[in-house]
Parts: sequence; C-alpha cells; structure tokens
Amino acid sequence: MEGFSVDWLGVRKRVEEVVSEMRALNLKNFTALPRLEFILGTGRFLGPQRVEVAQNDRAVRELTSKRIFIDTGTRPAIPDLPGLSDIPFLTSDTMLPNRCII
Repeated sequence: MEGFSVDWLGVRKRVEEVVSEMRALNLKNFTALPRLEFILGTGRFLGPQRVEVAQNDRAVRELTSKRIFIDTGTRPAIPDLPGLSDIPFLTSDTMLPNRCII
C-alpha cells in the first residue's frame, strides 16, 4: 500500500510490554492463592505421578501428585504422548467450563 508504513520496532516494543504486563499479573494472581505452591522452572516426567523440576533458582525438586498441571501457554494443545489417551486429563478449556475464549 503506497504511503503506508509500519513501525515494526514500535510494534515489537508494544507486544513485549503487553506480554510483560500479563506475565506480572498472572504471577501476582498465582502467588496470591494461599493453598497453591507456584513453581517456576523446567520440568520432566520421571514416571506416573512423578515430576522433576529444575527451578529457576537452580534448585532441583522431585514432586509427586495424583494430579499434575502443566501450564505452558494460552491455548491448550493435546500433545502426542504415548498413553495420554488412556488416562483422564484436563485442559484449560475443560478445567474452566465457563471460560470465555475470545
């Protein structure tokens, strides 16, 4: 389109600002829940109901739970993992049935 230009550096800066604000808000909301331990790090499954987490502070923890929640983004995607279809699981859509998706 003639006579039209996009300030791509400005667009990128704005996207980074919005993402940063959303991350800060999400962190505040998660850490405000009294019965939730919020762990930032990289995890891997060690077996059924067992996860190892390398925390952002470099500590490594092994966790066990009947239910493990993996929060990786804004839209759910079902990974192609062997055995996943054999067990019950929730996504952010099925966990929050009244959630509005825009």
